[in-house]
Amino acid sequence: MLQRKDCCQLKACCRRGFTLIELLVVIAIIAVLIGLLLPAVQKVREAAARMSSSNNLKQMSLATHGFHDTFKYFPPLLGLNVPTGGPGTGSGAVHYHILPFIEQQAVWDRGFWRAGRENHSNQGPHKIILQVYINPGDLGDTQYGLALVMGGRSAPGYAGTSYPANAQFFGMTSATGALINAQHYNRLANVTDGASNTVMFAESYMTCGWQRHAWGERNLSNSHPSFANTGRSGAAAVGPGAKFQTRPELNQCNPAYAQGPWSSGIQVALADGSVRGVSSGVSGTTWWWLLTPQSGEVLGNDW
Repeated sequence: MLQRKDCCQLKACCRRGFTLIELLVVIAIIAVLIGLLLPAVQKVREAAARMSSSNNLKQMSLATHGFHDTFKYFPPLLGLNVPTGGPGTGSGAVHYHILPFIEQQAVWDRGFWRAGRENHSNQGPHKIILQVYINPGDLGDTQYGLALVMGGRSAPGYAGTSYPANAQFFGMTSATGALINAQHYNRLANVTDGASNTVMFAESYMTCGWQRHAWGERNLSNSHPSFANTGRSGAAAVGPGAKFQTRPELNQCNPAYAQGPWSSGIQVALADGSVRGVSSGVSGTTWWWLLTPQSGEVLGNDW
């Protein structure tokens, strides 16, 4: 009869580890679980980024309406915030003019037009990166918030934005959409197509090809923060053929269009202060009609 000690030794001798096949099975199961988990994690991250972007657009749309409440007109696509000029007048793009209404008065103060400091001084606002102007899902934000990196002591860099302004709304344009005057002062009463059917801002890539969206740019260049703008991108930027791109790779990005960073489409800020998603399946005609504030079109069922 075996003693207790001998039994324990016998069991220990019989104990064995995993076989190679068993290890491979375990590894395969873990790999499958990781494969199932990663898409879910990516969806959660995209949903969080999309929500953050929606909040940014909401702040910008409310700030634009705050400007309208104060001055009785919307800020110009480019130019003076006060048509007559004078002390304290600011000059720049829409994004510069709404700074006081997104709690960035100090940044606005650094760019007084009379001092000429918008893009020619280290004290100017153009290089200040503002998170409210950056979409966390922006594939074109390749330089950590800078749309244009420049050398030299006078202009070390231009801060970017993922939310260009609609030139058809903030500028004066022709019947075909060509920009006539960037220093134009639109009013809510002039948005006869309906404020809930007209786009003010849209998501887009901060950098796309040779063009950038630099919020502090105060020249009508290829760095001006706008879209649907013939003064920036030529005739290809307007009309039903200028529908936004849906999550293009950077090497396939067309700078004449806006870019939706989500597979489902693009988010826009409307003239009534709301934010809405536009499906990637929307027609080019409906998209173009959304950009024009007073053309009298009736939007299709794809809106």
